[in-house]
This record gives sequence, structure tokens and C-alpha cells, in this order.
Amino acid sequence: MKKRDIYKTIDRAEYKKIKFYAAKHGEVRPIVKFLDGYFKGTDIDKITDPIDYGDLVDEEELSEDDELFAF
Repeated sequence: MKKRDIYKTIDRAEYKKIKFYAAKHGEVRPIVKFLDGYFKGTDIDKITDPIDYGDLVDEEELSEDDELFAF
């Protein structure tokens, strides 16, 4: 059985693409605000977050399938 990749890595180039997209799509702005905390005014080049932006999701909101892969 193949293990599912549950990590999403975002580098500065992708962060800029997300910011550009968010300029026209307001529903993405909370994610940009979250990412600003990592990239604005820091030397961080990339971040890896489990379960695609897992910091934005409370543990109770995860589906049973995702809980199996949460570390």
C-alpha cells in the first residue's frame, strides 16, 4: 500500500503566485495573511506544513482518514 503524501511545501515563488491570485479572489486572503507571518520580513525560503495548511484546521475538524496520517 502506497503512503499518501500529506505534506505541502510552499516556497517564496509559490507564495508570490498565491498573493497575486488573492488580489482578485478574496476567499484566499486569510491564507495569504497566514503565510505572511512566515515569509514577510524573514529569511525563510520555504515552509512545509502537514495536511495542506494544517495549522488553519482544528484537530476536531479533521476527517477520520486525515487523523490516521496526522503526526
